[in-house]
Amino acid sequence: MSVRRRILAAGLMATAVTVLLPTMSGAGPLGSIPTGSLDGEGSDSGCDRGFAPGGALDSRHQLDFEKTVTEMTAHPLVRAAKNDVAAMYRADPQGATRSGLTTLDAAVESIATAAAQTVVTDDPFDPHFNWVVTAPHCWHGIEVARSGYGIDNPDNVYRHTAVDGRSSFVIRGRMPERRPAQLSFVLYGELPGTGAVTKEGAPVLAALTTDRMQIDPDGSFTITVDPEPADGRPNHIRTTDTARLLIARDSLNDWAKEGPSYLEIERTAGPEAPGPRTPEQLATQTADLLRTIGRYWLDWDNTFIYTKAANDIIAPTAPRGSGFGFATSGHFALGAGQALVVTLDPVGARYLGFQLTDLWGVAREYTHRSGSLNQAQARANADGTITYVVSAEDPGTWNWLDTDGIDSGMYAIRWQSVPADVDPSRTVRSVRLVDLADLDSVLPEGTTRVTPAQRATQLDERVSNYTERFLGR
Repeated sequence: MSVRRRILAAGLMATAVTVLLPTMSGAGPLGSIPTGSLDGEGSDSGCDRGFAPGGALDSRHQLDFEKTVTEMTAHPLVRAAKNDVAAMYRADPQGATRSGLTTLDAAVESIATAAAQTVVTDDPFDPHFNWVVTAPHCWHGIEVARSGYGIDNPDNVYRHTAVDGRSSFVIRGRMPERRPAQLSFVLYGELPGTGAVTKEGAPVLAALTTDRMQIDPDGSFTITVDPEPADGRPNHIRTTDTARLLIARDSLNDWAKEGPSYLEIERTAGPEAPGPRTPEQLATQTADLLRTIGRYWLDWDNTFIYTKAANDIIAPTAPRGSGFGFATSGHFALGAGQALVVTLDPVGARYLGFQLTDLWGVAREYTHRSGSLNQAQARANADGTITYVVSAEDPGTWNWLDTDGIDSGMYAIRWQSVPADVDPSRTVRSVRLVDLADLDSVLPEGTTRVTPAQRATQLDERVSNYTERFLGR
């Protein structure tokens, strides 16, 4: 393991480098966060304690949010709810499998952290774009647990904010010089996982993507969010009485060259705000939500994933209801010494991502291992298609989707910012389950091979590139 990987594995995901916060027109709080330190706070595990805001994710509010979430997940009420969700998982058919049992406890902890993130965010009277659904990380003295669930996408920087249908909000943002492949906003009419089981997880009320946004030459933009019609406003999201959650997703194709956008939200009108919630109220709400979404995502998986045949990747037939582009999902099941060989066509999409999760929908390790690959990380075939090898054992090819030791789990494939005239039936070219011993016979000519040393270099670069999300350069 290289020096860089050893440092990052120990938790130094953000170096103590002072970075000046770029100015945003009308930036308000983002432009006024002071530099300082968090000495005396956090763990003694070697986490960096410097506080030098500058990245799109690095603010004192984010750090306070993460500390509150950590406190909630340790509360006795939430610990009891974790036990209940673990029992649900063990009673599910996937809980009887080796891969399900191996990953069960970690998956429960992950969805519990996500539930706490959702509850702490759920305050439309004091809205903030909180970075959620993340890999575990350690910065500024704070150790943050994994919070993936629901087939979270490693290429997305997810930020959630609460809204309602009675207030007015203004979002001010700026694209970084290293622009993401796509920035999207999706307005939901419920907290995902709390209503009827649907493909999108909750009713989608509105969506806005950079493909359809007006963005100034310097990368800045303003979005209005309220119950009124757009009436000439170029970037507008119209709410309804049931509006509850707005999710922003920066989809990063090239982790080294693309970064998340700067975002802030202000509530500009609406009814009088109630008093803040107490820690006991937050814990009660988190425990209730955890039990609800724990059951919901089991039902979702058994409705939309495990009703399909294993190792069968079906091409999408229509765009997603949220307006991203195309997507398909399912599950894989590998025997000893087997691999799933998949060839996809990017079909001109600005973003194509292929990822693996455990049987519970939590992304496989994607910072230090290749549990996901997008088209910037993968090596294409001569005809522009991309061939991936899904396996537990290193196949010696560049495009390895590493199951991290499990023999069964889920997959998701997403094509975003797709040309309007694309035929989705072209997206999936071939899928083959083969013995690793026969792999050479099915790989395209010119497939990029790797030695163990080259694999280590590939993963070193992956860790380094992921770190850019924290540095915000």
